[in-house]
Amino acid sequence: MNDEDSQAPELPHWPGDWPDRRFVDLDNVGDAGFWIAEQLPEPAEVLFGDPEDDRRIAEELADAYIRASEEDYFPLPTEFGASEEEMMEEAVADFLGFIREWRRRAVASNSPDDTARN
Repeated sequence: MNDEDSQAPELPHWPGDWPDRRFVDLDNVGDAGFWIAEQLPEPAEVLFGDPEDDRRIAEELADAYIRASEEDYFPLPTEFGASEEEMMEEAVADFLGFIREWRRRAVASNSPDDTARN
C-alpha cells in the first residue's frame, strides 16, 4: 500500500434503509450493490463531492429506479393512485435521503475520532 492509498477516504457500505424513506426499496432491483455500482460508477464523487449536485444525482437514480421497475416488474406508487409527477418527486426525495445518509456514514467513518458510529 502506498501513501496515496492510505490517505484515500474509506467508503462505507451504502445504506439499505435511511430516514424518511417513502417507497424506494433497493431490494426491488435485485443485487442492489451491483445496481448502485452501475448507476454511480464513482461513489466517492457523490460522497465527497459538491452537495449542490445531490438533486441531479437523485433525479438520475430515481429515473433509473423507475426504469428498472418496468424491466423487473415491481410496484410503483402510480399503481396505487399517485401521479407520475408525485411518484418522481417521492423517488427523488427518497434518493436525496439515500445520498445524505450515505454521506453521513462516510463522514463518520473518516472522522479522526475512532469512536464514530456508522
